[in-house]
Amino acid sequence: MKKRELLPLVLGASLLILAAIWLTSSGVLDRLGDWQALNILLSKIGNWSLLFLLAAQAVQVLIPIIPSQLLGMASGFLYGVFWGTVLSGAGVAIGSLVATSLARHYGRPYVERHATPETIDRIDAVSRRFGSWGFFFVALIPFLPTDIGCFVAGLTSLRTRSVILPIMLGRLPGVLALNYLGATSKEISLETMVIITTFTLVVAGILWVFRQPLEAMGHRLLNKLGIH
Repeated sequence: MKKRELLPLVLGASLLILAAIWLTSSGVLDRLGDWQALNILLSKIGNWSLLFLLAAQAVQVLIPIIPSQLLGMASGFLYGVFWGTVLSGAGVAIGSLVATSLARHYGRPYVERHATPETIDRIDAVSRRFGSWGFFFVALIPFLPTDIGCFVAGLTSLRTRSVILPIMLGRLPGVLALNYLGATSKEISLETMVIITTFTLVVAGILWVFRQPLEAMGHRLLNKLGIH
C-alpha cells in the first residue's frame, strides 16, 4: 500500500475522530437532551426518510464506497429490526437488479471499471460451478465483493431473477445484524452513538483502502472450502 493511498484515509479518520471528540465534549448533544428531540425531527421528515433510505441502499450497490453499514443501522433505528431489514433488503435488491442490468447492457469492459479481471474471473468460476447459488457464497463469505458479484451476474447466461434471491439470502445475515444494531441504539446515549458511528466510518474506510488484499483473503477461503 503506497503512502499516497493511505494519506486520504489517515486524514479522513483524523477529521472524523476530531469531530466526534468535539460533539461529545462541546455540549451540542446536550441540547437534544436524549433521543426525544431527534425522534421529533425525524417524525417531521415523515416518509421522505423511507424514500431516501430505499434509494441510498440501491445506490450503494452501484457505488461501493458509500458506507452501507450506516444505512443499515439508520433503517433499523427508524423502522425497527423487521421493517428496517425489509426496507434495506428492498433497496439492495433494486440496486442489485440495476447492477446486473448495467453489466448485461455494457458488457465486461464496464464491469472491469469496478473490479479487477482476477476478481471477475474468480466470481465467474464460482457461478459456473454452482450456478445461481454460487452468488450466495459470494454474498455470504466475508471480504468478497458482493456488489461486484451483482455486476458479474450480468455477464453470465443466468437469468437475472434466478441470481437475485441467492444474493439477497447471502446478504441477509449482515443486513439483519446492522438493523438490529440500529434498532437497539436508542437504548444508548447520543455520545456513545457518535462514537459508534465514527468507528463504523473509519472501519468502512479501512476496508475500502485495503479491499484488494481483503478480497485475496476471501479467495483463499473459497479455495479452502473447495469453492473455486
